[in-house]
This record gives sequence, C-alpha cells and structure tokens, in this order.
Amino acid sequence: MQIVVYLFIVLLTFVESAQATPSLRMKWLAQGWSENTRSKFYSISQGSQLMPYRWFLALETPQGDKPFKDILTTSYGFIPRKRSKDNPDALPIGMVKDQDPSGEWIGINCAACHTALIRYGDSRIVVDGSSATHDAYRFIQDVNKALQAIRTDPGRFSRFARKVLAIKWSKQRKAELLRALGKHVREFDTFAETVQTAPSWGAGRIDAFGVILNRIGVIGLKDPRNGASPDAPVNYPHIWGTHTHDFAQWNAAVPSGTFWTALGRNVGQVLGSYGKLRADLTSNSLGIPSTVRRSELVRIERWIKSLRSPRWPEQIFGAIDETQRARGEEIYRVHCLSCHTLLDSNSNNAPQQVKRIPISEVKTDPMMEMNFRSRFLYTGILQGVRPAYSSEFFPYEPAESVLSKVVAGVVAGTLLRMPMPVEPTRRDFTPQTNPATGRGYSAGVRLSGDIADTVRLKQDVQAVVGVYKARSLEGIWATPPFLHNGSVPSLYQLLLPAEQRVSVFPVGSQAFDPVSVGIDMEATDFTSVFDTAILGNSKAGHEFGTDLDELSRLSLIEFLKSL
Repeated sequence: MQIVVYLFIVLLTFVESAQATPSLRMKWLAQGWSENTRSKFYSISQGSQLMPYRWFLALETPQGDKPFKDILTTSYGFIPRKRSKDNPDALPIGMVKDQDPSGEWIGINCAACHTALIRYGDSRIVVDGSSATHDAYRFIQDVNKALQAIRTDPGRFSRFARKVLAIKWSKQRKAELLRALGKHVREFDTFAETVQTAPSWGAGRIDAFGVILNRIGVIGLKDPRNGASPDAPVNYPHIWGTHTHDFAQWNAAVPSGTFWTALGRNVGQVLGSYGKLRADLTSNSLGIPSTVRRSELVRIERWIKSLRSPRWPEQIFGAIDETQRARGEEIYRVHCLSCHTLLDSNSNNAPQQVKRIPISEVKTDPMMEMNFRSRFLYTGILQGVRPAYSSEFFPYEPAESVLSKVVAGVVAGTLLRMPMPVEPTRRDFTPQTNPATGRGYSAGVRLSGDIADTVRLKQDVQAVVGVYKARSLEGIWATPPFLHNGSVPSLYQLLLPAEQRVSVFPVGSQAFDPVSVGIDMEATDFTSVFDTAILGNSKAGHEFGTDLDELSRLSLIEFLKSL
C-alpha cells in the first residue's frame, strides 16, 4: 500500500511539473535560426531597466499570495521558457537581466513583444518574430500595485527585504533599501500614470508611440504638460523582413532600411520599454546619456536579417490544397498584388519600398496615425539647446520632431559612451504658451487647447497625410488578429465586408483556428475581449476582395497560408 501511495505521489509530482513547464512541449518552426541564436535573442539586453533584478525576484503579487514572477505566463500571457545557463531563474521569453555600474536590473527586450505562441490541440508552436499576445497594460499596472503594496505594508516590506538582502541583511541596509524603494516607487508610479487610459489596451496590443512620447516628454524632458492618453493601441507587428523596408511602424512614420535608421528605430523601442535617458545635463549638446546598449541592438538587427517567415506547418494544421492554392494565387494577383508585393523566397534581404495607403483609401481606424501626426511636445529642459547631433530644440515642436532629435541624441550618447549619471544637473526652463492657440497647454490635448480644434485637426491629418503601410504578406497566417489595430480576428473575417465582421471576440488565449486562419472564436481561456465599438477599435476598412464568392474566398485563404 505504501508503494502505491508513493508511486501516486511521484506521478502527481510529474504531472504538476509538466504543467508548470509547458515550454517542454513547445515546438519551434524552421525560420533560419539555430537554437543558439534563438537563445541569445531571448536573453540579450537592450538597456531596459524595469527595476533591480533581485527586487523583481523578491516581488510579490499585489495580493501578496505568491511571487510575482510565478504568474507572468498565467496572468499576463508571457511565453514560458526553460531554466538554462542564460536564464537561471526561468523567466519568460524576452525578460532579461541588464547590468551596468549601478547593478543588475530586470528588463525586457524585443523578443517579449515579437515572439508568438500558437496553441492548437495538444500542440504549442512558437513563432519567432511574430505578434505577442501578452497583456502589457495589465502587467505595468499590477507591477505598480505590487511595488506600492511593499512600500506601504511593513510586513510585506520585511519579507521583501529579507529576500533582497539575504545574508547581507542588517537594520542599516534595510533602511537604505527602504529609501531606495521609495524613490523607485515614486518614479515607476509616474510612468504607470502616463500609461493609464480607459479602456485598457487588452491582450496583444500597446500604444507604443503614446508610451514612448509620454516617457520622453513627461519623464525624459520633465514636463507633465506633455502627457497624453495612450489611447490608440495597435498589434505588435511581426518583424521578419522589416529590416528591408524603407519605412517602419504601421503608419510608416520611421525611416528604416539602413544601419543608422534601424539603430534609431530600435533606440526608440528601448526608450519605450523601460530604457532610461538623462537629458538634463550640460553635456547634452554632444549627446544624451542613456541605458541603451548600442552594440547589442546591432547584434539583434543582424540576427533579424537571418530570420525567415514561418511556413504553414502542414503536419499540425493539415496540408494545403494545391488546386485551391493555385486558384487563390490568381485571385491574389488581381485583388492584392498592387499593394502587397510577392517576394522571391531568395530575396529576404532585398530592399523594399513599402506601399503607403492613404487612410481615405484604406479606411481603417485612423486614430493611431492621427494621434502621432497631431501631437506636439514642450521641449522642457532641452529648450534652446543647439546640439551637435540635430537642429536646435525650440520651445514647442511636433512630437515627431522631438522624438527624432532625442533619439539622435541617444545614438550620439552611445557612440561617445556617455554613462548614465547618478545625480543629474537640472537645467531650468520657462513654460511657454501653446503657439497654435496663444493659450496655455492643457495636459492630454494634442496641439490645441480646444477639443473641437483638435478633432478638426485630426480630420485634416486623415485627409492630407494619414497613411498606413501595406507590406508583403509572407507568414501572415501566423500573425492574428489582423489590421493594425487588431480589430479583425481571422483572414476569413478580413475578406468579409466590414459590416459582416464580428464586433466582439476573445483575445489572449493563443488558441488558433486553421480553417478561418486566426483566433479560435470558441476559446474559453481568453484573458480579455476585443470590442470594435470602442474608439480606436474600428473594424472598418480594408474592404479589398470582399466581394468574392465563398469558393474564391477560401481559395485566396489557401494561397495566403502558403506564403
């Protein structure tokens, strides 16, 4: 009897262990990367510094019932990763350790947002370079709640201090830790406040430009008037082939395709992902000190150049019907090729001039593009600086201009190896009136202090300069949901007239439907719901090929599977 009980306990332990380490059952598609390259991509630091590394390991959930790191995959949708030499604490894909003279930090890299997990039956497929489905908004707000709870609850702080200090614990070190924690909590709370918007982004989306501009404008330039609600979330774009595009981002806002433009693009990403900069120094005329790791960004870009789009896994999803695929290709050439170029499989690194489609033509949700083009920032502590790396910082400029100049300053800072100083030397500045209206600036309203003027400006932006880019569609099957704002759950739905597309659907489950090619609408383990009635979530637009009959629609989908 005792042997039976023992065997049952062993079996139960094995089952629990298997459930706790789903990464053991994952499958990776052949995308041109070795296991070593993939591991380095998952582990390399870009200079992101969320909090001290040991703090994160000691952090408890907001409820205080378990370690925060233990719920990263189950509560927020990060992709689990096995314990290894370069991942000793079994952190999810893209959560990495950064180290500088000030210590060890936990941060994220681009793998966190550009790696997807697709679930179908018992299969778990990892797609490198695809669109992540984690809930970044909830993660940020819960980290803030967890930090606040430790700061205000003496019992929780004592547990935290014991774990952080370990054998180095003393009353003096505990007091020093409390002071350091208080400073960090205040700074992170400011960041979390700049991210707040209602409703939240939901799983698999982020308002990247909104977050980056708030982080630069409010935190970097130290001017709270620069805050604006990051209320235009978009899908994390897939990144295979992106290095060949002449413009990046959904709205083709960032030049790309060269070494320097790629570096600038990636610097901006780091600054929006807990990277730090220090712009309030007299040395900022030469460059801006930051935590950005230039050499590491160069290495990442080199790896991405060798990343191939994923092929449809026929052994898991079923074989592609060749007759339908051939018919679908003919339909594609008639209805899709004018915008979505077909690439030769051997031309992975050939430059591409992406087609930029006016919003008035594509008619998809304009909010992401309008927010970016219509936003202005006060230059705060950089006002009046005439740096070597860009033109003068005027008191009030388009956000696009400020972003470009600050990124150039950070790039210059990395070239000059400017370290992040411990204590900044602040430069005074005088707030200016809004040059567009002659009135004071109201936080959260872009360019104009009058909401009606802002709406009118956004309409002008949509009519004149608003565009979204149309890229080649290799591997598109692995990137649901579709459109820049993720408002369409499957390729089948995308080929329906907009009014026939579903209005509400689940997101965050990672469950895949290989028939409609997209989100499994029957999934019950979703983490949030996408509602297309919410501002910025419109399912409208991209009504190209939506007049196809059912057979033609299915044939086109069969061809899209093969890309």
